[in-house]
Amino acid sequence: VVTAGPLLLFAAGARLVPLTTLGVLQYLAPTLQFLIGVLIYGEAFSHTRLIGFGIIWIALAIYTAEGFAMRRRQKWAHNYRRCCRQSRVRNLLRLFPP
Repeated sequence: VVTAGPLLLFAAGARLVPLTTLGVLQYLAPTLQFLIGVLIYGEAFSHTRLIGFGIIWIALAIYTAEGFAMRRRQKWAHNYRRCCRQSRVRNLLRLFPP
């Protein structure tokens, strides 16, 4: 019962967020746990692990930037199509006034 509540709330909230955003958010919890372990509790952290950690976050940054770029392109295409439809309607109204 104690774990079911948060899981149900997470499932309800996950439906409201795009999957790309949810995927990036899933990386935040382990990253925060990692930072607490290294910075607060003084866990050992080798140079090799730092490189691997950096590569993962660089890949996430590229993935996120690509998602934003795709969303911007889709929004531009939607506005362009809407503008073209409106101009066609205006041209028809010029030809055939009401």
